[in-house]
Amino acid sequence: MLAEDSLERTRERVAGMASRRALALADLDLHLIREPALRLDLPRDVERLRVTIDRLRPRLLLLDPFVRLHRINENDAGEVSSVLGELRQLQRLHDLAVVLVHHARKNGPRLGGEALRGSGDLYAWGDTYASLVRHKEGLRLTLEHRDERPIEPLTLRLAADAQGASCSLEVVAAPAPPATELSLESAVLAALDAASTPITRGALRSQLKVNNQRLGSALETLLSRGAVQRTPNGWVSARPFRSVS
Repeated sequence: MLAEDSLERTRERVAGMASRRALALADLDLHLIREPALRLDLPRDVERLRVTIDRLRPRLLLLDPFVRLHRINENDAGEVSSVLGELRQLQRLHDLAVVLVHHARKNGPRLGGEALRGSGDLYAWGDTYASLVRHKEGLRLTLEHRDERPIEPLTLRLAADAQGASCSLEVVAAPAPPATELSLESAVLAALDAASTPITRGALRSQLKVNNQRLGSALETLLSRGAVQRTPNGWVSARPFRSVS
């Protein structure tokens, strides 16, 4: 469901992506919801979506963008949770992957799920987050996973075929992120390496400006890798030649 694009534009875009991969659009098992509107906060629309999924049995449902698919207050955790709960139920009942496209805050964090606009329930709901931001090199794709370590950010560019008839995103390079965009684990290690004494979890949270859940997950990951140590006075790096107070 591409709520901001016309049928003609959607077909042109998808056909271009297929062409770049030497695939014929007619041979692909793709379906487009052509309804003028789909409201995930309306029981009637959710039921119609459920019936459609039950009939077609897709492997993936793409909803783009979230803001055009409801009439709720995105800052209201209860309202957002209700809509996301319906999507989670669809996902589990039909063994379905759901891709939900959402906008980031204009003045918030630049990367990751914490940049999502609206209630924090949006960040808590997902299993994987893919964030696109503009850079001078092109587009930077950053991934976050609930249960796995992310790969390094990828630099992408929009490339056209020789005739200019179709475009697609291509990987340019996967450079190490700039110092301002270090992964949280790298930022934790850098903070601990720079400290002459153990740092408490609260002090780390304040210094790195990160929520407690994400910090706890990063510390546990580093602890399991033997990269940090927990002492009675706080956390320290476990890198070679590190003295522990």
